[in-house]
Amino acid sequence: RAMVLRRGDINQANGSNATDIDFLHSRIGASGDIWFEDLDVDGSVGQSDVNALVRSVFLTEFGDTNLDRTVNITDFATLAANFNVTGGWASGNFNGDALVNIADFAVLASNFNYVNTAEFVPLPGAMINRGLVPEPSLALLLFSGVFGIRRRN
Repeated sequence: RAMVLRRGDINQANGSNATDIDFLHSRIGASGDIWFEDLDVDGSVGQSDVNALVRSVFLTEFGDTNLDRTVNITDFATLAANFNVTGGWASGNFNGDALVNIADFAVLASNFNYVNTAEFVPLPGAMINRGLVPEPSLALLLFSGVFGIRRRN
C-alpha cells in the first residue's frame, strides 16, 4: 500500500495528497517526459490518469475532498464553504477547472455516500495473473520423479 501511495506522489513533493490531483489536472494534455504523470501508460496525460490516481492510488471517488475514502457530509460542507471561489481538490474542485461550482456539486452528489474499505485496487493496465498456480507438493513430486529414477544395469 505504501508503494502505491508513493507512486501517487505525482508532484514529487514528498507525500501523496490532494495537491497531486491538482498537479495532474494541470498536466492534462502533456506528453513526452511524463513518467510521473502517465499512470495509465498511454503516452499522454489525460482524465484516465486522474481517474487512476483518485480510484486506484487514493482508493476513493470523485467528491472526497479530504481523501478519507468516503464521500459524505464533511465533503459537502467543504464544497459549500468554497462555492464559487477558485480552489483545488481539497476545496471541492473535482473537474480541475480551478473553480468550485455547480459542476463539482453534481460530481459530489453523484458519489454521495460512497465508502471504500478496500486496501488494494490495481492500476489500469496492471498485469494481474489470475491463472492456476501449482501446489509446491506437486512440483516436489515431479522433481523427485524425474531425478529420482535410476537405471538398472
